[in-house]
Amino acid sequence: MAAMQTRSWLTAGLAAVMMTAGGSVHAAGSFISISTGDVSGMAYQAGGAICSLVNAQRNDHQIRCTVKSSPGGVENILALRQGEREFGIAQSDVVQQAWRGNGPFGEIGEFRGLRTVFALHPETLTLVASSDADIETVQDLRGQRVNIGPETSGEAVSMVTLMDALGWTEDDFASAERLDMTAQVNAFCEEEIDVAVFVTGHPNNSVQETLACGGSIVQLEGPAINRLVRSASYYETTVIPGGTYSGESGEINTYGVRSLLLSSTNTPQRIVREVTRSVFEQSEQFSDWHRAFDSLEPAGMARGVGAVDAPLHPGAEDWLGDEGLL
Repeated sequence: MAAMQTRSWLTAGLAAVMMTAGGSVHAAGSFISISTGDVSGMAYQAGGAICSLVNAQRNDHQIRCTVKSSPGGVENILALRQGEREFGIAQSDVVQQAWRGNGPFGEIGEFRGLRTVFALHPETLTLVASSDADIETVQDLRGQRVNIGPETSGEAVSMVTLMDALGWTEDDFASAERLDMTAQVNAFCEEEIDVAVFVTGHPNNSVQETLACGGSIVQLEGPAINRLVRSASYYETTVIPGGTYSGESGEINTYGVRSLLLSSTNTPQRIVREVTRSVFEQSEQFSDWHRAFDSLEPAGMARGVGAVDAPLHPGAEDWLGDEGLL
């Protein structure tokens, strides 16, 4: 049933998701765009689902939504800051860094115009290691060829944080590559890297591809990981259930963050309210879009943004408050 509903919503939203727009106001209504991530990743899936649900109700609110791929969460927040997009998706640790002006935002400074809208799926740090590399624990990453992701990606932010927690630098790896998701899968399968890194919801097709090339998922646990998770409210320990991927029958212990839909003070309150309303009124269709969204429910989506300091956009606060979800 879920697959049939997914195909139905894909059909309903396909034309609008594929069209281009720059957030301008047209006589027929408003055009908005959501900056997401790599087309093979969960952020792009989430953006597609949101746009489909918004566009399904465009006769009511006259808003047309399009999804844009991007290098990742850092780039998405920069696009919001520069007024190039109305919405963007980023993981919660990246949102916190943008608000405070540290990490990859150290030079540009804090972004106090950043606003949250609602929480999305969990984003789990997932390391797939080559069976030839003899990697069983996180400590075994030292001396390996590891892809840490493009500089503006959530993978890069998460790997820098992990390295800091372990007291490592890039010099502790045999090599630290900066490949995007597609390139890293190819590099892994061609035995050019030993470890592929994903920050994603599960199941993920790219993770399955690396596993099919002779990989296995590394358990991320131990004292250093426990200290890291306790250090901030937006981290949480998670488990990838056994059987999520073929060849991985046991549970995988790891940790992660939450993906968030973001906007800014540049986006009108009415627009954000209507986007929020469209998604929450059709929340069952949203959770049916992909298996990674199965656990999403309205209360958690509304309150999940509280883990970061960036405040809720007034448009989202208005609708969610009226519905008693805050």
